[in-house]
This record gives sequence, structure tokens and C-alpha cells, in this order.
Amino acid sequence: MCIATGLIIEEGATDLPSECDYLIVGGGASGLAFADSLLAHCTAAPSPVVVIADSHRTPGGQWNDSYSFVRLHQPSAGYGVETEQLEPNGDENHLASREEIVRYYQSVVQKLEKNHGAAFVGGAKVDLSKDGCKQLDGGRGWEYKICHGEALKSIVVKKRLVDARYLQPDLPVDTKPTFAYDASKIDCAPVNVLNDQMANKRHFVVVGAGKTGMDAIYRLLTRAEVHPDNILWVKPNEMWITARENIGSCMELLRDCAVMNREQEKLSMGAAFLEWEKQGRVYRLDPTTVPTKFRDATLDKDELEVIRRVTNVVRNGRVREIRSSDGALVFGDGTVSSLPWDGSSPEDTLYVHCSAGAFNYTKQSSDEEAVFAPGKIVVQDVYGTPGFCFVGSIIGRLEAMGCRLTDKERNEMCLAPRFNPGAAVPPLGPSGGDLGDVLSSDHGFVQRLANLRKWRSVPELRKWMENHRLFNLKGLGDAGVGKLVDEAWTVLEERGIVQ
Repeated sequence: MCIATGLIIEEGATDLPSECDYLIVGGGASGLAFADSLLAHCTAAPSPVVVIADSHRTPGGQWNDSYSFVRLHQPSAGYGVETEQLEPNGDENHLASREEIVRYYQSVVQKLEKNHGAAFVGGAKVDLSKDGCKQLDGGRGWEYKICHGEALKSIVVKKRLVDARYLQPDLPVDTKPTFAYDASKIDCAPVNVLNDQMANKRHFVVVGAGKTGMDAIYRLLTRAEVHPDNILWVKPNEMWITARENIGSCMELLRDCAVMNREQEKLSMGAAFLEWEKQGRVYRLDPTTVPTKFRDATLDKDELEVIRRVTNVVRNGRVREIRSSDGALVFGDGTVSSLPWDGSSPEDTLYVHCSAGAFNYTKQSSDEEAVFAPGKIVVQDVYGTPGFCFVGSIIGRLEAMGCRLTDKERNEMCLAPRFNPGAAVPPLGPSGGDLGDVLSSDHGFVQRLANLRKWRSVPELRKWMENHRLFNLKGLGDAGVGKLVDEAWTVLEERGIVQ
């Protein structure tokens, strides 16, 4: 059955367009932000024909798969697409729920169809292999194969295919744990099941130190009213946590790091986090342990205090195995941690998988690709979180400038963390996250600063960013952003990190 709202074409539809100017593969945060900004600012007439294809039946990408109680970590005002707000009018602190975000993206697609003739094709898988694409003679574009429902179809892309899956996060629901266990004896399930399975269990082992693990802990303590003593939290690392009451940005953090360490032999982020902690801009869950990671997980003080009630915490690294006989945890170094409850057994314990690591990007190709290439755009981490929404928007805006920029110029403005085929992938994926990393020209924060500096050198982009709802520095004003960029860049230039 095909259900169509406007041109939201779900699985089984027969009216898949035969050609388009842009085929966007991925209808989540970055793909829809790209489409919105491209169509809002493209001056070509007629407006380019955009088709958005996604394996999900409806728009929203990962939000279709996320656990039902997830909310945005940071205010809704910084999330979504450029031309449509997600937050209710006047509510600066609104944190959208999963349901609100899915509805929002359905509305976004409907407006893109109504205003620009775009189409969302749900339940579609685009073959991006060499066999799935062929270049047409005479510069007519590229033909791609699409599996849509039970049918294999083709679509001609006249300008570019936009791969918006590059930043697809790893979620517990679709990424298996890296540790071994016997599913017939050990009840281990992704965080999504907490609504269904937490009532018939006495004890809970939450595996994962990131925001998903924090959400699971908070859910168990509040909604399920589980006693803190009945929760064991396995944390491979300690994380710095962004304070929701005083949210900063990675550019401000980089500036403070550069200025504070100006006379030091090496520039690293550790001292800047300690200073931000004094200013109330970041938290740590355990006051006795200095965190070694940062992935911008965000909590307010009340949430922090609730989560701190869990004191059964194991920090032995990453779990290698859950032992069937007694449910004990075996770690990578061979250390064994028994369950902390007298008389407990695996039968009355739920192991909650929160260890996928959203920023590991295991679905991402290891091939190094430019953001802009003939016939193709690969949406990459050119500015970072929250949600990679501004990333999709800025790349769409650069494409909308058409021949006013060459692809070489665009790529020079789009530095992004890369895989190094000769080195191990960082524990938190190509975007890093280790605070021990010394600043260098290929550090993610430094690359973002370089990109921002180049965007500001183009008057059209500088003016555009000044009032952009997704640009996280807009509150500083144009002069404030310029001062921040100059202060950080000057120190990095003095140290030979940038040129």
C-alpha cells in the first residue's frame, strides 16, 4: 500500500520520478537541512528538482529508530532546518521529543514539496556501488539504481547525488554490542526496550558511558522508580558534560584553550575544560575523576544529581564478555566484575546495551572522499554537533551559490576529519573525542575554526550566518564572532598550527 502526503512517496509507490537534478540519499537531519538551504537560496530558474530517498518509510532518519523517551540534549532552537523552527514561539529552553521531531520533519518535507516540488521517497535503497551507477553520454548526468519496495528502478541525476548517510550514527537498536554473550541465558537488549522490559526485572546493568547510558539511568530512576542500588553502570570512560544552563560552543572552548595555553609547550584541551568547570559551563559526574572524553552530552543540574545517585559504577574499560554462569562482566584486560547484588542471577537482570557509540560511524565508508566532486556531494563533519544540522545547511548553501564558487573553493572551506587508512580509527570515530589529543591542523575543532574563518571571508555567507537559526554563535553578533575567530586563529598561527 502506498501512502502519499504531497510527494512523500512510501514503499510500493509507482510514481518514483524518472529524473531529478539532485538525489539526496538520506532523509535525516543533515540531508533535509541540505535540501532546505539549497532550495531556499538557489537562484536558478526553474528551481532544481530534488528527490530525497531514505530506507525509512517516513522522514527523520535516525529519529525513526531512536528510543521512544529520547529528547534533544540542547534547545530545539538550534536543531532542524534553516527555514522552519522546531521550538514553540518564545520557548528558548524547549527540548523536542522524538515524536515532535518526527512530526517536524514530516512537515518540513511537505513544505519542500509544496514550495519547491521536492519529493521524499520512503522505503528506498539507492545502489551506490560501481555497478549501481553509470555515467550517461553527452554530459546528461548519472543513472542510479534504486530498490523501491519489490521493484528495481532507475533514476537519472542531472547534477549531483548527495550522500547524506556519511554521518549516520550508530544506535544500539541497529548496532550489535561488541561484547559476547549467550542470548539464551543472558537478557541483553538495546535501550529501546526499557519501556517494555523494565517492569519484570529486579536488577539492571547499563553498559555505556555516553548520553544514551545517561538517558537509560535517568529513565530507570525516575519513570521506572528503580532503586539506585539495583543499577550497575559500566563506564569505560568518564565524560565531560555540557551544562545546559550555560551552554558554550566548541569554538569558544577552542579559543579559551588557545588563549589559556598560549605560553605552554603544547596546546591541549584539558586545562580549558577545568576552567570551564569553574565557570559552570561543564560538569563531571564523579568529582574525584578527571574526564578524558567529550562528546557534547548535555545535562542540567537536576538531571546530574539524579544520575549521581547511582554509585555502583565499574570503570574497568570495555566489556569483552558477559559470563553465562553468573552474569559477571569480563573485561578486555581479563578483569572480572561480579554482579553486586547478593543472590542475584542473570535471570532477574537486564543488561541494557547503550554502547554503540553514536560517533563511531561504523556504517561510514573508509574511502576518503571530498565533500564536493563531479556529480557528487558527500555531507561530512565540517562544523560538528549538535545534530549536524548546520553542517547540512552550510553545504547546501555552498552548492546554491552555483558557479560563483568552484568545487576547489568549496572544498577548501569544508575541512573535515578523515579516516587514516594507515592508522587505527580513534575510539570515538574519525571526529575524535579524546581530550589528550594535542591540537594540530587536522584536529576537528581547528578544522571547524578554519572553515568558519573562510565562510566569513565571503560576504554573502557571512551575512547569511548572522541570523541563521542553526548557527550556534549567532548570539555573539557578527563582531563577537569575528573577535572570537581572530583571537583563536592568532594563537594557532603563532604556534605554527595553522597558516
